[in-house]
Amino acid sequence: MKKKIKPVGTPPRGWHMKKEFIDEEGNVFEKGKFVYNTNDPIDEKDWEEFAGTNLGLIEEPVVEEPIEEEPVVEEPVELSDEEKETLKKVNLIKSKLSELYLIKEQKKSDWDYGRTWDEYLNLTVNEDKEIYQLDKELRIIRPYKTQDIPDYGTVMTLNEFKNSVKNGGFVDSDGSGNYIETDADGNMKMTDVPIYPSDVKEKSLRYKLNKIVWFNK
Repeated sequence: MKKKIKPVGTPPRGWHMKKEFIDEEGNVFEKGKFVYNTNDPIDEKDWEEFAGTNLGLIEEPVVEEPIEEEPVVEEPVELSDEEKETLKKVNLIKSKLSELYLIKEQKKSDWDYGRTWDEYLNLTVNEDKEIYQLDKELRIIRPYKTQDIPDYGTVMTLNEFKNSVKNGGFVDSDGSGNYIETDADGNMKMTDVPIYPSDVKEKSLRYKLNKIVWFNK
């Protein structure tokens, strides 16, 4: 039986309802369900699989008939220089996140409980800010998985979402969204990459995915 992973530390109230929550050890949860750990490296095999399923670089397998015919053997996908550079950047970000989480744990371990509560609250503020920025950068470039779009979400273009945020229609406390992947035939799938209104203000957007689905809290 697969071991259930729970958040490390004291998660905020309502963490299990958030679209994405990252605990102190880099475990990523979506709606309370563990998805992956930011410290796990992505190797070229994983990237090739992502490139094939999400970027359309691998053709659909050929179904051979009659059965006695030899199956078509597809050539392995070779990563482009751009994809290799992106893969390298993803792993560098994950490595840095791992270092930051270790620093936070060490600071808490060395904490002098004779100091004030305000000092404790500011103990890892610098690391938290850097983790926040790195997580945003990772969301823009990391490989993603797709699933059917829930019928309770509101689908809109990225431009419509941006304009609504600029006009005060959405703020982070209202909810969050997920990017949508659209294939050549117009079929849409929801990705596991979240998007927040603050991403618009900070110009941290994944422009190649030009639609989103929004979920109110």
